[in-house]
Amino acid sequence: MNTEFENTYKTIARQIASPIGQCVLILGPELAVDKEGIGYKTFFRKLVPPTSKYFDAENLFLFNDKSDTHYVMNNVIDYYGKVGDPSLLEMVSRIPFPLIINVCPDLALNKVFEKKGIPYSEAYFAIESKVKFDPIISIPSKEKPVIYNIFGSINVEQSLIFTHKKLYETIEYLLPKKSLPDNI
Repeated sequence: MNTEFENTYKTIARQIASPIGQCVLILGPELAVDKEGIGYKTFFRKLVPPTSKYFDAENLFLFNDKSDTHYVMNNVIDYYGKVGDPSLLEMVSRIPFPLIINVCPDLALNKVFEKKGIPYSEAYFAIESKVKFDPIISIPSKEKPVIYNIFGSINVEQSLIFTHKKLYETIEYLLPKKSLPDNI
């Protein structure tokens, strides 16, 4: 094995084994695969009505009307409710990461933790989520990890980011006031 990789693996293993837990796991969107092996982009491309558009590079939609919006939203929520490789997620649940950031709005890993009786805190990002979760989310630890859905949760429709407008509103909320010039 290459020395660089060996040193990297040793460093990661040491940080995972550390009593206070020094690693954060970020689950990427490629884990969003349903039982038939269909990935989210393939599913979304086939899902979008002809009157609307899906931008797969950004994973966002442009809806023609409310009917398209509701149709896509219902199907996306249903899709994310059924994703996740059980074997892979079970293996992930055995590694004591104090913080797991999920970039998809699914709850597949949460379900594995619940099934195995692993205590954890869960939260998601949305404009109102800071108020909701600030007092109740524990500090991430190996004993009680936090699973954080950074782009919303399928359980809270308003937290989901489907359009460029919602993405920009979310980014604007995250940026401090006057952090960008007015003309920008």
